[in-house]
Amino acid sequence: MSNPTNGYGDSTVATAYVWSRIHDILDADDYDQMCQELSDLHGELAHNFKVIQGLKLARLCLIQERRHWEIDMSI
Repeated sequence: MSNPTNGYGDSTVATAYVWSRIHDILDADDYDQMCQELSDLHGELAHNFKVIQGLKLARLCLIQERRHWEIDMSI
């Protein structure tokens, strides 16, 4: 039985999923559809990150931009 994560755990699965989604988005029939599908993926990734990590990606980016590498888990 092979290991579908190649020893890298869930990150390999997540990377393959995102790659597949981007591939599908780039094959959209028109520009508007591509923009909508990209927006949907953007929202899904932000939602999943919040569920898994307990904080919003926008807050994490703001913290990093201010060069405060600690994560405020109270958000």
